[in-house]
Amino acid sequence: MSIIQDMLDDFDEYLERQRQKKELERSIKDSLEEDAKQYKEYLKHSNHIESLSEEHMYLRDALKDCTDGEASKALMLRLDKNILMLEGVEHSFFLLRESIRVKSGGWW
Repeated sequence: MSIIQDMLDDFDEYLERQRQKKELERSIKDSLEEDAKQYKEYLKHSNHIESLSEEHMYLRDALKDCTDGEASKALMLRLDKNILMLEGVEHSFFLLRESIRVKSGGWW
């Protein structure tokens, strides 16, 4: 009778370990999902790159008719480069924000 009781005790311990493992996995996943949500929100609200590229476009348009010659061409070229660079940075922020994910269905 003690062999059967030992087997039942072992099985109960196994089930308890499995329950604890599932609980730990769920807790970790919930924590990671909350962190991912917070990072996405942080990146969404801290990304002011779009407004910078818009300001450069406004500045370029405002200065276009104010100056002539080589200096004007150089300034417009520089502003165009800055606008393209800022749009690239904005896209990188978007990709970073969208890449934050939590794997599901397994141990991380």
